[in-house]
Amino acid sequence: FPSFVVKELKIIKTKLSFPYISTFLAFREGPPIIKVYKSFKSKPDILMINGHGIAHPLFCGIASHVGVLLDKPSIGVAQRILCGKYKKPKEVGSFSSMIYKKRIVGYVFKSREGCSPIFISPGHKISLKSSLKIVRSCIKDHKLPEPLHLAHHFANEIRNKLKNK
Repeated sequence: FPSFVVKELKIIKTKLSFPYISTFLAFREGPPIIKVYKSFKSKPDILMINGHGIAHPLFCGIASHVGVLLDKPSIGVAQRILCGKYKKPKEVGSFSSMIYKKRIVGYVFKSREGCSPIFISPGHKISLKSSLKIVRSCIKDHKLPEPLHLAHHFANEIRNKLKNK
C-alpha cells in the first residue's frame, strides 16, 4: 500500500475439518488463514479478510476471530449481509451505516457502478471509521478492495491450474 505491489504469494493445501455452516466460517477457514499468515516472511500491518468482522449475529465474524487469534488489526469485507439493516447507497463512493441491535456494526459501500455494494466491518483493533477509510483507499478498478481482488484472482488462477492437471 499504496502501490499494491505483492510482496509474497503463499498457497497451502489443507483438509478442512469443519463443515460450512453459515455464521461459523471462522471455524472452517480461520485455521488455514492463520497458517498462511504465519508462513509469511514479511507480516502485514493489517489484515483484510473476505468475511465479516463485528457485522455478525454474534458480533464476532471471521475477521474478528482471526484478528484476535493473531493479535492484529483486521477488517472484514463481505459481499453479502449476515445481519442488520441499511439503506442501499446509490452512487459510487457513497456509503451508509449498517445497524444491528441498535448498534452501528459497519458500512455498506457502493464501490462500483452496476455492482451490488460491499459490507465493511471492523474485526479487531480498528475502529469503524478507520475500517471504512482503509477499504475505500484500496478500491481501484474492481468491486472489491485491491488486496481481496488480488487474493481472489490468485486463488482462482491456482484452482484452474490444479483442475487442468
